[in-house]
Parts: sequence; structure tokens; C-alpha cells
Amino acid sequence: MTGPHQPILGFPGRQGDAEPGPPPGPGDVCDGQQWSIEGPTADWSEGRFEGCYFAAEVQRLNLIGTRIVTSRLGPVRADVIDARGSSWRTVAADQLHSASLDLSEATISGLSVRGSRLGYVNLRAAQVADLLLTGCLIDTLDCADAEWERVALVDCRVRELIVRRARCRDVDLRGAELSALSGTSHLAGCAVTPAQWTDLSPSLAAELRIMVLEPQGVDAPGDPDTLRE
Repeated sequence: MTGPHQPILGFPGRQGDAEPGPPPGPGDVCDGQQWSIEGPTADWSEGRFEGCYFAAEVQRLNLIGTRIVTSRLGPVRADVIDARGSSWRTVAADQLHSASLDLSEATISGLSVRGSRLGYVNLRAAQVADLLLTGCLIDTLDCADAEWERVALVDCRVRELIVRRARCRDVDLRGAELSALSGTSHLAGCAVTPAQWTDLSPSLAAELRIMVLEPQGVDAPGDPDTLRE
């Protein structure tokens, strides 16, 4: 049996390929621009970025319904990144720092996230294909009801992974240190190491309501010497 297929990421443009431009607003279309901002809130919802590079240090970054294509971002520091229903294709994200990253119902096709520190990552009901997480520390990675295809975690620490009702194909968890997992019975399509499987087996037994007990001796029906008499 071969291992899972690796993510297909593509190559987004370099920072130097983008021209300096003003920060966008809601619904703006940006093509080949770069910018860096600081402030309380950046609202780039319902926008479209293609061939862009951006960095931000804000309290809240709104990317609701935004489409990001062939772009690079980071470093980004934000208390909250709200990207519900957004679309990501061929994107490289470095050094994301956020207590809450909401990607629920997002569509991801080619996204690399590296060197990031994230609290709660919400990928519920997201359509995810070709996602690579490298060198990331994540408190909770919630993928309930999501569709995952060609996803890999490399040198990552995830304190809690939630995969309840997720549909997985070619998901490689071997490079992740997992402290807790919910939805173990929905790991079909995922690859784990033997050590990970040993650690996960109590969770699987609990979800399937299996009792794992030490062997118990059974008394023989009678003493053979007595029976021969």
C-alpha cells in the first residue's frame, strides 16, 4: 500500500512581482498589488485579490467571501481573522498569528501555511483540497463536516483535532503531534504512524463503545484428577 498523495500547491508570485498600492476596502478588486497595514480593523470582505502580497497587524481582519488567487500573505497578526465563505487558490501564507481563524464553508484549492501560531481554526463544512501546514502550532483544528483531499501536516503540534463527520481522502497526519482527537471513527482516508495509532486507540474505543479489559482467568469446570477418580 502506498502512502497518501501529497498536496499540489503551485507557485504563487513573489513579493517583488507586486506593485505598491493603497490598502483595499470591502468589495475591491486588486491585481498585482502589495501593501502592509496596521490598525484596529481591516475590512476586505467580498473582495478579489490576484497576484497580490499583503501583510497586516490589526485587531480584526475581515475576509468574508473574499477570493484570493495566486497570492502571498504574511506576516499577519490579528486577534480575529474572519474568512467565512472565502476562496483560496494557489496561496502561500507565512507567519499567521491569530487567536481565531474562521474558514468555515471556505473553498481551498492549493494553500500552504507555514510557521504560524493559531488558536481556534474553524474549517467546519469547508471544501479543502491541497492544503499543507508546516511548522504550525494550533490549539484547536476543527474540521467537522469538512471535505479534505490531499492534506498534509508537517512538523505541527495540534492540541485538539476535530474530524467528526469529516470526509477525508489522502490526508497525512503523520507529521503532527496530536494531543487530543474527536471523531476518531471518521479517520477513514487518513494516514497515521503506529505510535499515533496506539495513542488514538483509547479514543476510538470510547467512540465505538468498546470495553478494553485485561484478560480474566476462567476456572476450569473441575479438577482433572478428581474427574479421573
